[in-house]
Amino acid sequence: MIAYINGVLEGVMKDQIIVETYGVGYLIKVPQTVIQKLPNLHENVKVFTHQYVREDEISLFGFTTWEELNVFELLITISGIGPKAALSILSYLTVDEFKIAVMSQDAKALTKAQGIGLKGAQRILIELKDKITFSFEEEGGMDVKASSADTDKVNDAIMAMVSLGYSNTEAFRAVNAVKDKDSLSVDALIKEALKKAL
Repeated sequence: MIAYINGVLEGVMKDQIIVETYGVGYLIKVPQTVIQKLPNLHENVKVFTHQYVREDEISLFGFTTWEELNVFELLITISGIGPKAALSILSYLTVDEFKIAVMSQDAKALTKAQGIGLKGAQRILIELKDKITFSFEEEGGMDVKASSADTDKVNDAIMAMVSLGYSNTEAFRAVNAVKDKDSLSVDALIKEALKKAL
């Protein structure tokens, strides 16, 4: 089992990359969220991997954090959810957005990922609801140095957007897309988040 590959990024394609280490180029399938975080070509990159083995296929799937890898591995344990569907979900949602969707049972957010229908989304929510936890202080969430006041402000803005009809996942994504959140009042934060949600 290959836990991770640390090497030089030598190729980037639509949904896969090539990482060379010790003269060997590894072809690794990745979600779009990973493509967006890659360094420049010929720079060093570390990719956490899952080796997928079937009779007619041996593939490597790669992620930039252990947490992304863990979510991927949780997803492919679900009946009817293979690696392609799991990559599709992680291409549309960040890990934090996925966790919010599961905890709030937001099937709509999952169905926006290519290839995920309502039944598949509901199966994911049922099977993972007791396996997913969320904290604003995890990697990819709010800055761990954020004060409790800042956290309360973000929570208030998210709840306000939910009351306006947005799903928890949509509200979380819009609020966290606003820059300089700590310098804004709750009202101003909501206004800026609404612009991001359009």
